[in-house]
Amino acid sequence: MKNVVFFLFCLVSLYSLAQVVAEGDTILCDGQQGEFGVTLTATSFAVDLTDANIYTDDIFGSVIDMGFNFDFYGNTYNQVVLSSNNYLSFNTANAGGFSGWAINEAVPNNFDAPLNAILCPWQDIYPGVDGNGTIQYATTGEAPNRVFIASFCGIPMFSCTDICYSSQIKLYESTNVIETHIAQKVLCTTWNGGVAIHALHNADGTIAHVVTGLDGVERNYPNQWTCENDGWRFTPNGANDYIVENIEFTPAVAGTDIIWQDQFGNQIGTGGEIVVFPDGTTTYTAGASLCGDAGDWCGFEGGIEGDEVLVVFESVEIESVEIVNTPCDDPNGGSAIVFIEGSGGPYNYSWENSFGDTISNSAASIGGLSSDTYQFTISTISGCEDTIEIFIDTDGTQVTDAITGEDIEVCETETILTANAPLDGEIGYWTLVSGQGSIINPANSETTVTNLGFGENVFAWTLENECGSSDDQLIVYLINGTPTVEELGTYSCLEQIALSATVENGEGQWSVTPTSGVSIDDVTSLNTFATIENYGTYTFTFEGCNGQDSNVVYMTPSAPILEGPEFVSCLEPFQLNADVAGDYGAWDYIGPGNVQFSDQDNVTTTVSVDNFGMYEFIYSGCGASSSILVDVLDPNPNIEDPGTIYCTLETELIANSLFSGVWSVTDSNSQIIISPSESILRRFIFT
Repeated sequence: MKNVVFFLFCLVSLYSLAQVVAEGDTILCDGQQGEFGVTLTATSFAVDLTDANIYTDDIFGSVIDMGFNFDFYGNTYNQVVLSSNNYLSFNTANAGGFSGWAINEAVPNNFDAPLNAILCPWQDIYPGVDGNGTIQYATTGEAPNRVFIASFCGIPMFSCTDICYSSQIKLYESTNVIETHIAQKVLCTTWNGGVAIHALHNADGTIAHVVTGLDGVERNYPNQWTCENDGWRFTPNGANDYIVENIEFTPAVAGTDIIWQDQFGNQIGTGGEIVVFPDGTTTYTAGASLCGDAGDWCGFEGGIEGDEVLVVFESVEIESVEIVNTPCDDPNGGSAIVFIEGSGGPYNYSWENSFGDTISNSAASIGGLSSDTYQFTISTISGCEDTIEIFIDTDGTQVTDAITGEDIEVCETETILTANAPLDGEIGYWTLVSGQGSIINPANSETTVTNLGFGENVFAWTLENECGSSDDQLIVYLINGTPTVEELGTYSCLEQIALSATVENGEGQWSVTPTSGVSIDDVTSLNTFATIENYGTYTFTFEGCNGQDSNVVYMTPSAPILEGPEFVSCLEPFQLNADVAGDYGAWDYIGPGNVQFSDQDNVTTTVSVDNFGMYEFIYSGCGASSSILVDVLDPNPNIEDPGTIYCTLETELIANSLFSGVWSVTDSNSQIIISPSESILRRFIFT
């Protein structure tokens, strides 16, 4: 590919003056997209431009010697002047004079437009404003193939000084060819009507060769137009005619810094060398600035010229294979033809047998093959390849592949073996390979096997004919489905019962007797929980696929343990507490008065009574009841009746009281002496 690129470069070098040379054309293989790094390199060969010193609006610069003769509309010139309004004139008398900017008429005309000029395009630009923009020139090359270059770089538009404009004019010695290269032509609609004229205009204003852009717009007054990376060539066709044709944008560059872009114009890197990971066939462009530092203020609008590097993904793919199998009577009678689809040869071929021996490298077809698996590989010169395995079978009476299907897992000691039936000319039979089992009808493709042993029992189904045999094996796994239930033991207070069983295949189902009032969370789970509503004895059973195991649970009641005071006084509230493991109940009572519980259903409650005496408090829970006695004592004293007093004037009174007190007389017509007054036993003397 590099040789091809070089050849094309030689053909166009008379006109292109390539200033950036990029290298790195690469061929990669399909499938390496995004994975393989490719190194791209480029070098910029910048032209040494001379400043025309035009930094004032609407003037012509000094006379410039081109260094060779150049014919324009039949007249020969070797000097030019450059205008600050983006054109080249062969009228050297204009040097240092005013250059008109107003565009009011289409060319050709001899009263409004610049005469004897190359308009690239003629428009009002403003070199030097804000220190931006430069007009430069150079003569490059060797006689008789020299080129005069006029470069208008990074120049602001008049009245739109934030818009950058760059272009270049090339005049070729000997051929008298003219090229214009416009980096970017934008509109300044607020000035001069946004018009610009892109044309050649002869000395008396009678002939003009105007460019019609690729968009179909003629670049003449009063049309508005834009372009980007735009190149045009004017080739003389007699004294007063030119052939106008669109060409690649290839201006001479002044910058040496390389800018890399992908095929969509996205900047992907800078510098003379970068590494890319292309995800498909891609054209990369290495560019350098047309204007050098003069275009820095306006970025890519200053103009970029470059060279391309092509990364191609090459493919070679095996599309199909035509096979001739080996007949039974000719063990080496097989052949194969491989059909290829790819990006073109030449190709390398390789045939290998199942032992890895190379048997041919000559072509994509081969004969004299025996029944075997062969590997065919095709590769390109650059190393891209595709490989396929080709099986050459025995044709005609080749025995059918024996097929038994999926392995079997059973709980019963017998099952049915099933395989594909033999074809005409074939026989089939079952055999026991390992394990245990009695085959009822070995010659039948579907037969019963009995007396299976626990674990793996391996059976083979074989098909035979005169060309050979094939067999397939079937594993019948007899599950040991007898479970073991863990010891359950004794529970109380209707607490939740943890059930646990083990069995080889992890499958089975729980049941219980009696069933009334029993709930099992998940009857198919090895580990689950059961809840019962009544006390008693329950048998839980886990049944596997070929056995079962049971265990007994005893749900027993447990009497609550009660705590409280033995006696209380003055009808004061008191607290009772019941200690119970579960199956909580409620409080009740027997007593001489009414009782109020703060929470009758709580194991801890506060009790209030409205009468004195002995109370029995009962708590029922965990299938049993317990009681506690509390004596509520009367605090009022009791005076024993002394009876009727005769003759004597004194008596003894006895008071029964829990507390000490004082005697007093409440109603008497006689004088009574109490002594002592603070004793429970008192003597009363009447006077």
